Amino acid sequence: MVLQCIRDAGLTLTHEKCRFGQRSLKILGHLMDKDGIRPDPGKVEAIREFPTPKPFRKNHQDADCLPRSPLLKIEEHTEDIPFLNTITSFESEQNKDPEVANIRNEMVRKRDSSKFKEFNGTLYRKIYDPLGKQWLLFIQKHLREDALKSLHDAPTAGHLGFAKIYDRIRRKYFWPGLYRSVQRYVSHCRECQRRKSQPQ
Repeated sequence: MVLQCIRDAGLTLTHEKCRFGQRSLKILGHLMDKDGIRPDPGKVEAIREFPTPKPFRKNHQDADCLPRSPLLKIEEHTEDIPFLNTITSFESEQNKDPEVANIRNEMVRKRDSSKFKEFNGTLYRKIYDPLGKQWLLFIQKHLREDALKSLHDAPTAGHLGFAKIYDRIRRKYFWPGLYRSVQRYVSHCRECQRRKSQPQ
């Protein structure tokens, strides 16, 4: 079954790097066996043997970080929240999109859901990931620029370069022409152009 999944993903294996019939295996600092995956005991030994911290004086208590007065109201400033976080129902947004309707019709007509699937009325695209199959949220045309703004221009996004922002987006979302959309958006970002260092 494992080899079939590897074949379906279009991957090839090198005989020298493969091990079959092992009861346990150390990979990237983890020990894998019939009981599951856990950290390599040799790697966490220093943490286990670390001495327990003692208070520097008797009856000393660390103050907690919670405020003493109650928080009466949580204010919501929607203009500061990235757009993708404010959409409560992708299902209703996707129902408005003709591109999504075409994909759904194609799924029904061909009865082939190998690339796309719906979960709770929301369309997802299937990709093959090294950790297994993964589903990416399909972003419809009228939300793509807002998605790019949210993931590139937001204060927490940091105006990353093309490679980093593309990698961040492609791990969660899908739309046709994603690579080119991200490339065009980042290359036309005024803030990125302003900060880019000039050649000496």
